Amino acid sequence: MEIFPITYTRAQKIEREAKSHRKSDPSLGVQDSLNLVAREHGFLHWHHVCLCRERGQQEPKAQPMTRRMQSILTEAQTRFPAVEATVEAFAKGLVIAVDVADAEQLGAVPGYREVSDGWYIAAADVWPAVLQGRYAELPNEDDSLRDLKVMDDFTCLRFFHVLASGHQSLKSALESITVPMQWCWVGGSARRVTREPWVGQARSRLDRFRHLIDAVSMSFIVKEEPQIADSSAFMFEKQTPLGQLRYQSISVAVRSSWGDARRVSVG
Repeated sequence: MEIFPITYTRAQKIEREAKSHRKSDPSLGVQDSLNLVAREHGFLHWHHVCLCRERGQQEPKAQPMTRRMQSILTEAQTRFPAVEATVEAFAKGLVIAVDVADAEQLGAVPGYREVSDGWYIAAADVWPAVLQGRYAELPNEDDSLRDLKVMDDFTCLRFFHVLASGHQSLKSALESITVPMQWCWVGGSARRVTREPWVGQARSRLDRFRHLIDAVSMSFIVKEEPQIADSSAFMFEKQTPLGQLRYQSISVAVRSSWGDARRVSVG
């Protein structure tokens, strides 16, 4: 059995197709549908897909960040530096990334502290991996569009420091987490967690930034048409550190003198 690297996205597509098969044919079991679709994609079985997916995760990140993305992170470290506790959490503790839809479950649970100021630390690991996946899945995609899509995916994540109190080790703390994780940082090492598929871009802008919108504004936004609500949420996105760096205004100074003017003849 040949084990070759594949992206998480490719394995995720097989899982989704298998789920569709089960809906159309209820007699199919979970494992049977996964094996069936895996063979349709050229694999021996679903376990073969899992082994190839693991190999893909072990491969070194061959796709570096673009100059544009690197400049955003460099500027973020200067303009929006994380506090010392956040830097310490990413370097030595346990930090998890969850989808915005699952973040509310952690907000009221003792032992979880949101670390929104450490986004650029996380992005340094997440962006190259997601870029690599998009290059593999969509090799002809425009580079500028690829950058924007990766950043959009990233805004679907929220980050929490898992306090190890009550646990004998980071491993036991990690095993105690009940919400679906997307990424985790254990002692400074980033890992892509594949326990649950990541919705990513399927989330609207309102879904991604709902937690930043005050109650009064939200009472008006929820009554708007989806397109208008999306535009309203965009105003809140632009106020975030990433939004301020991503949507910088462009001003061009134009200088001219009367000596450059030319007479225009009419008629």
